[in-house]
Amino acid sequence: MKKMAKTRSIRIGPIVVEISEGLSINVFLRKRNKIITSNPEKSKVTTKRRRTISNEFILSKGSVSSIAPRGSKASSLIQQYKHYIKCKRSEKDPPTVLLAWKELNLAMKPLFPQHRTNGNDVNDWRKGIVVEELNLLLLRCVSACEAIRDFDDLVDTARVSLTLDISLINGMKKEYHGIIELIEEWKMFYSESLPYIEATFLPITFERIEIAQLFEEPMKSYWLKKSEQINVKVLCLWAFRTFVVIPKLKKISNAATYLPKLNNPQRVSLLQMISIIFLVKPIEESEVILLNWLRSLILNQTIGDPVS
Repeated sequence: MKKMAKTRSIRIGPIVVEISEGLSINVFLRKRNKIITSNPEKSKVTTKRRRTISNEFILSKGSVSSIAPRGSKASSLIQQYKHYIKCKRSEKDPPTVLLAWKELNLAMKPLFPQHRTNGNDVNDWRKGIVVEELNLLLLRCVSACEAIRDFDDLVDTARVSLTLDISLINGMKKEYHGIIELIEEWKMFYSESLPYIEATFLPITFERIEIAQLFEEPMKSYWLKKSEQINVKVLCLWAFRTFVVIPKLKKISNAATYLPKLNNPQRVSLLQMISIIFLVKPIEESEVILLNWLRSLILNQTIGDPVS
């Protein structure tokens, strides 16, 4: 029978020294979750695993507001929505799709400059906007769908409402004239309205699968297919090009007479606008108009440093 070698261990802080009968010495350095040894044959690294509880397990126990994994904003928003719905169950008549959309559309009004009536709304409108609340109202619109045709009605209604609100931006900057008016309206739309509109509809893009769990088949499959076709940013850019940009550019017959009056930042904004909206499909009749302005920008004046 093989005789077991006796060892003796001496620990000094994180350092452990093992001395065997044959005067073999091994030195161990203990760190959190790791053990590093001087013996190559025994060298190893161990990592402790943290126990986790899945959201499915928590929900199965009846909790509606479970804590989502770190970095999982989608799960967090869905849980917030379930808690939101739980608080709304006291309502006698749950809203229809159209009523739910009217509530969201009303909350989105400050995103569009024509709906900011008094001085406070014009200057401090961002203070009254909470994107998370808009996300919950959007989820309420989607969850109000009880049949496949409700999805189609919701998408069509949202498309018409957004297009109408964006078209009313035309003429908001009456203190300017011609192409300068258009540039100011573009800056207002692209830097103020569009980012908040995109943020409102982000759940449709990034939480499609989570939202699908709110439905049964065949609505679940139809929602996944329908939501893939929704691109709110493209819709908004198309509406701005069709109802704001093109009508103004048609009134300006000769681009060469207006471009010399623009300073460098204005030329940069104009080039940005034309470059972005030109990529939105379908291009249709606006292609020739946009190309003419783009050609005039390049040929008539070289764009300098926008800071100068």
